[in-house]
Amino acid sequence: MDLRVALASANAQLNTATAEHVAAIAAIHARYEGLSRQLLQETEHQREAWRSERERLSGQITQVQERTAALEGLRERLLTDLASEREGRQHAAAEAAALTTLVAEQRALVQAIQAGQAGTRRPPRSAAVLSPAPGRHRRTPAASAPEATPAPASSTARRKVR
Repeated sequence: MDLRVALASANAQLNTATAEHVAAIAAIHARYEGLSRQLLQETEHQREAWRSERERLSGQITQVQERTAALEGLRERLLTDLASEREGRQHAAAEAAALTTLVAEQRALVQAIQAGQAGTRRPPRSAAVLSPAPGRHRRTPAASAPEATPAPASSTARRKVR
């Protein structure tokens, strides 16, 4: 009988341990199910967050592309304006150089004329020789010769300016 009581006691302990084990497994399973649902929810929240972030970034990319296109258009316009300004400045510089050359030529011509006049000055009117007819004056051959006009100094003035 002692053995039967010991067997019954061992069976009772085994049943209790099995029940506790089943309860522990059920608790672990319930906890696992709860964690699984929580993980699925968090994963869905993350996916939604990533979708909204992707949409926001797509919108920003579109805005940045539009701004970039506008800035590139502005850059092209400014480069065109700069090129036309450079062209205008080059044209103005060329005109200034041409005017400088022209002024130098004119000065050289004036100096040549002044130098020519200094060498071939006309004698005063009182030195004119009278002609046989009264009231008529005849000039001397040196005074009546046309003034020699020197050749323009354009080529030498241009070389000096350059």
